[in-house]
Amino acid sequence: MIKILRRTLFFLVLAGATNITLAGQSGLPGNIENEDIILHFDQSRIPIDNLNFRQRNRLKPSKNDFRLVEMSFLSNNIGERWAIVTIKNTSQGRRFFKDDNIIATLADGSQSRASGLDEALEGGELLTRAIYFGIHKFPIVKLELEYK
Repeated sequence: MIKILRRTLFFLVLAGATNITLAGQSGLPGNIENEDIILHFDQSRIPIDNLNFRQRNRLKPSKNDFRLVEMSFLSNNIGERWAIVTIKNTSQGRRFFKDDNIIATLADGSQSRASGLDEALEGGELLTRAIYFGIHKFPIVKLELEYK
């Protein structure tokens, strides 16, 4: 089911869809409407070279063999923050892409780790995946990987 959802999400991105609903969300409070959980692509992105937040206790991604190829940010009315990323395993061998390999920086300068990542990639493999970064007031403005 999860792999089918990922493929469907990827095809929606390629087809230019601007709204995506992740079905099967359970445990949502009763006052949240279906429209509130529809994910929208965040349209504006500022150049990351211009970001200079003063960050105490800055999170750093663990060093890894992954390169970020493409990224798009998504959010919804309840504040969920997602990113669709394409990463490449630049090593010759199998590597695991995990939560501590990628960090999101939000518009207020705070940071968030990914949640639910544990993907095996063979040497040279590309992977496109939706990544959850939690519920936040501010949108994602930057993703960081720490290449070895």
